[in-house]
Amino acid sequence: MHQRAFSKSPADDASATASATATKTTTKTATKTTTLAELALGGRARVRRVRAAVDGDAGDLSLRLMEMGFVPGTLVTLVKRAPLGDPLELRVRGGHVSLRRAEARLVEVELLASEAGA
Repeated sequence: MHQRAFSKSPADDASATASATATKTTTKTATKTTTLAELALGGRARVRRVRAAVDGDAGDLSLRLMEMGFVPGTLVTLVKRAPLGDPLELRVRGGHVSLRRAEARLVEVELLASEAGA
């Protein structure tokens, strides 16, 4: 059997590399992170993480927040804020949850695209 050797030009290599890079590149949008305590009325966000509190019941409070539905990836909406700003009513997974601002500060969220531009 006779095999033919194919040679590639440097232009072929460059175009192949450029197209491979273009397919691997994804557009990342800048997301603004904040806590539930700073969320605007009617604001929507996605939970990033639940931080541990500084006081003694840190693990218990963080665990309880996660049990109530504040787990990473969950969508949250601020429904109401009491007249003096405390507590907050939030919609999480189809239910309504009230949290003190101190508790809401433990839940780190990223604003959704429509909220981040506002």
